Amino acid sequence: MEELKGLEENICTKRREDVSWKAPPSSVIKINFDSAFDGRRFRSVSGMVARDARGTVLFTRTSFHERVVSAFAAEALACQLADNGGEIEGTGLIEKGKFEE
Repeated sequence: MEELKGLEENICTKRREDVSWKAPPSSVIKINFDSAFDGRRFRSVSGMVARDARGTVLFTRTSFHERVVSAFAAEALACQLADNGGEIEGTGLIEKGKFEE
């Protein structure tokens, strides 16, 4: 019950929007990434997905982070995850962007 205290005070800071994925050119692998930030506990989670021109998921990654000081820092960690993901997989031409794009 102690964990439930304060839930009524939670305020949604980001409104969900309808988003549609746009395929990259045939020679490109597209990596989309985003993050979620918990300002009360100073932690975040980053996620990324890589797809080819047909929309086939090639790989995904998720990472949890502690001691994150801001939503901006959480976004930077997500960007870093996406950047490292492309290098690890050894892909050639890569287009990267947040999920909103």
